[in-house]
Amino acid sequence: MAGFYKTVEELGKIPDISLRSQKTMKVFGKAGIEFLPLINAAKDGTNALQNVVDAMPKIPQAAANAGDALSDAKTIGAAGFKKIWLEVVGKVA
Repeated sequence: MAGFYKTVEELGKIPDISLRSQKTMKVFGKAGIEFLPLINAAKDGTNALQNVVDAMPKIPQAAANAGDALSDAKTIGAAGFKKIWLEVVGKVA
């Protein structure tokens, strides 16, 4: 996360808003435009940026782990379904 803060802080130091927007989009792609409020907050220093980040809702680690497990189960289930499908279709054809 330190690299993110440093990048945002450096982008916030660019005085020209057009150039700041251009550089932000170069770093973050099209979604960079949504980072501009954070970058503008960073002009005042990392504390302002940290206050914005602290105000955002947090995802508990348990929820993140459950999301990972669900993604893994989906991947495994899809592979199993494909195997069964090929066995059934292969026998029919």
